Amino acid sequence: TGAIELFDAQGTSLTRRAVWREGATPQAMALSPDGSRLLIAFMPALVGAGSLGLAIHELDPETLATRRVLRDPATAHALFFLDEETLLAAPRHEGARLEIWDAETLELLAELDAPSAASLALSPDRRKLAVSVDGQILLYHLTRK
Repeated sequence: TGAIELFDAQGTSLTRRAVWREGATPQAMALSPDGSRLLIAFMPALVGAGSLGLAIHELDPETLATRRVLRDPATAHALFFLDEETLLAAPRHEGARLEIWDAETLELLAELDAPSAASLALSPDRRKLAVSVDGQILLYHLTRK
């Protein structure tokens, strides 16, 4: 439905604090390591004869207020913050490599030579990436130059 809901958890009860609706299907989301930024990637939307491409909304994680909308021609089914400045994105199409984007501009910074993944998991220290491909789990050690 494109709805994002924010809840406060107190003991065993949940209280809904905010709801945000886009009307499109979310494909991926990422919360920055310091918790100050929430990015949500939506599937490309068809408009007339063309496509808008990927829309990434940056929301305030406390209120779900829209801070800005970024558009990029790529599509992603997974997003992870590697640090406050960089994102790891897994493109949606077959044979795609994993991409490293600038978290502010969504500019492509680098590509990782990795097969198209069915699912991804990033370790809490953001140094290892597990990738599920064709019934196998591949583990990548991410290093920075």
